[in-house]
Amino acid sequence: MTGFLRQRPLVSGVIALIVLVLIFTAFPIVPETKQAVIVRFGKPERILNRYNPSKPIGSVGAGLAYRIPFVNDVV
Repeated sequence: MTGFLRQRPLVSGVIALIVLVLIFTAFPIVPETKQAVIVRFGKPERILNRYNPSKPIGSVGAGLAYRIPFVNDVV
């Protein structure tokens, strides 16, 4: 496998670019003052940074989150 990638640097560059795009799209950033809904195939799955009146804004759920690229959407 490594011999194949060494002989074809263009192919390995394209594969590396695709992997980087998948990694960057898998981790959306939710600001402290916003809420986000993770939707899987059109149905809500979970709410990120949900408002809770007993806790300060942004204390739970803000920051990096994980989603499955091309399956989950962030709304």
